[in-house]
Amino acid sequence: MRILDSKEEADMEVAKDAPAYSDYLSTVSRERFEFVKHGLDELQVPYKLDHRLVRGLDYYQHTVWEVSCVSDLLGRSQATVLAGGRYDGLTAALGGSRSLPGIGWAAGIERLALLLPDKSTPTPRPAIPILIVPDRAPELGAGNRTVDDGLYRYALTVAAMVRKQRSAFVAHAPAQNNDQQHPASHPPLGKQLASALSRTPMPPYVLIVGSDEWSQRRVIVRDSASQKQTVFDFDQIVAHLGNSYVSL
Repeated sequence: MRILDSKEEADMEVAKDAPAYSDYLSTVSRERFEFVKHGLDELQVPYKLDHRLVRGLDYYQHTVWEVSCVSDLLGRSQATVLAGGRYDGLTAALGGSRSLPGIGWAAGIERLALLLPDKSTPTPRPAIPILIVPDRAPELGAGNRTVDDGLYRYALTVAAMVRKQRSAFVAHAPAQNNDQQHPASHPPLGKQLASALSRTPMPPYVLIVGSDEWSQRRVIVRDSASQKQTVFDFDQIVAHLGNSYVSL
């Protein structure tokens, strides 16, 4: 399949009429890919589908990607600065007892350095996890998903809003001997909270969203030290976090 990604003119001529491999996805892969695209649309992340994009290592599964930048600083009209993909089966392939969710990427450090603004970069603060309260029993045969797609996308939107102040992520659970676990598969809230608070350094706050918060456009903010939980409107999150971290 590497011929699809070749920049040699002779290879490009041979590959130009090759069928798009996206036409041959399994049902599971197609549903997962649609889920990923819906998430990007919800976050208003621009993307372009490339039916000839491949990775050079065969342990990749499902989605692969490249991040390109148009900048005179790179000396060309467009250049790839980062590329990667998903590889849930890699741990088992290397001899592990079970498969684990995996995502990896590689970046051109020199290219990224050229794109950095000419100023010092502050030490990053602990990332804020967004936990999702499961709103359904696990759907067997559907990757054990326990969260409505709309609720999951709301959590992504909350994470994008928080990133206006600091780094944040939607927490996910390890797969349980299941390579095809759906991204919207989350364990009970207690297990998620214990995992989030075991991180080093521990996040000062944890954000929680469930069906009620989604329908009301609200977010629960839990103080990790005091364990106090406060409900905020979605539009108040950035202001609250900004005020909370002044002294940190």
